[in-house]
Amino acid sequence: MPTPTLRSAVSRLATTGVALLLAACATVAPRSDQNTTALTIRFDNEGRERVQVYLVGEQREWLLGRVEPGAISHLPLPPASFAGKSPFVRLAVLTGNHTSLQAARSRAASTTVAQPLAALVKHQWHFVQGQVTPRLRGPQS
Repeated sequence: MPTPTLRSAVSRLATTGVALLLAACATVAPRSDQNTTALTIRFDNEGRERVQVYLVGEQREWLLGRVEPGAISHLPLPPASFAGKSPFVRLAVLTGNHTSLQAARSRAASTTVAQPLAALVKHQWHFVQGQVTPRLRGPQS
C-alpha cells in the first residue's frame, strides 16, 4: 500500500503533467505590437567567419544581427530607421566577433553603396570573399 507521501508526490506529478500538456496545446493570442510585419533583409554569409551586419544612416547606425558562416538570416530592420531624415542608408559588415559603435568608419568594414531603404530591402545580400553583393530577391525569399 502506498504511503501518503508517495501518493501526494504522484498526484503532484500527474497534475504538473496535465498542466504542461494543456499549456502546450493552448494557442497564444498575438500582442497588438506583433500584428505588424517586420521589414527584413535577407543576408547570406558565404564567408568562413561570423559577421556583424549594421544598417548605417547619415546620423545613426544599428546592429541588425550576427550571421554565422554558411548561414542565411532574415534580419529585422529597426522601426527607427524609417524615421530618419536621410533617405539613403547602406549596410556595413564586420567580420569576427567584435562589435563596433562606428562600424561604417572601420577600415575593416565592407560597405554597400548608399541607397534608399526601399531599394536595400528589394535585394538579398551576400557576403563573399570580403565583399557585400546584392541579388534581387526571388519569389521564395
